[in-house]
Amino acid sequence: MAAPDIGSCLSAGIDGLKKHPLEHILAVVLVGAVGGVSAGVLSGPMVVGYMRMIERQERGEKVEFTDVFKGFDDFVPALLAVLLSSLIVSVGFMLCFLPGLLIVGLVPTAAYYDRRWGPGRWRSGLLLNLAIGQGELLLTPLQMALVAAEVASQGRPLRPHLVQRVGRGQLFRPERPVQPGITADPAMWGAVREAMELAVSAGTGGGARVPGVRVAGKTGTAQNPHGQDHALFVCFAPADSPVVAVAVVVENAGHGGSVAAPRAGVLLRRMFLPDSLQRPAAPRAAAAAAPTAPPDSEVVEGD
Repeated sequence: MAAPDIGSCLSAGIDGLKKHPLEHILAVVLVGAVGGVSAGVLSGPMVVGYMRMIERQERGEKVEFTDVFKGFDDFVPALLAVLLSSLIVSVGFMLCFLPGLLIVGLVPTAAYYDRRWGPGRWRSGLLLNLAIGQGELLLTPLQMALVAAEVASQGRPLRPHLVQRVGRGQLFRPERPVQPGITADPAMWGAVREAMELAVSAGTGGGARVPGVRVAGKTGTAQNPHGQDHALFVCFAPADSPVVAVAVVVENAGHGGSVAAPRAGVLLRRMFLPDSLQRPAAPRAAAAAAPTAPPDSEVVEGD
């Protein structure tokens, strides 16, 4: 029997957990409990024996290291120790398995601020803070990539999925998105795309340029009170007919323009250029047909 593919098992487990959460959580608890019992059958009674050894030592009695095995004589305490160790292992197993499924980020809503500050006790200025990525806003790399993809598709909602393998057979169609799209005037989408193209062709995202390909992107720097800032960059390409959206997060690395954007550029050049042309684009060399910045504009490096 061939060894199971870990990636396929994890993906199937995640999908099953979403569809049948109770059954999968109980299964995880059972696996952890069985593992705990198998370990606890030996360790539990020995822990009890060790505790008994300490008690005898405090009473001045002579003890030996082999006294730990006397815990097997105390059936009830040993059984309780086994059950406790089983619970600990089970909970630990769940904590190792489930965190990745629970990380969803935070996009504050009016209801969120009502709960935090009270109805009518917060001001619309908080929205301006959120608009520049400040405040309580927390995003995962997947959410950042989805934002870039939905901007590229002019607000059409998308549903992410994991590709396990590529082959011939029945055409795969992802499930329909559950969240609504973003409705806006076409002129607004055009302005956003043009601004994102300028960020790459004549701004801080220059490290993501690809010769002959119009790239639209945005750099960012997430403030980190626990160390160096996190470097961020999102993009989609080609800007006039998008086929890929990318999000790059480099933790504790500095600015998005100097750290994250060049890494996205490596990926894009790998996708769109032959091997002989995959070196970084020359500084400030605008991609073909990309909009150019006004002559009097100023560019802040490294954002």
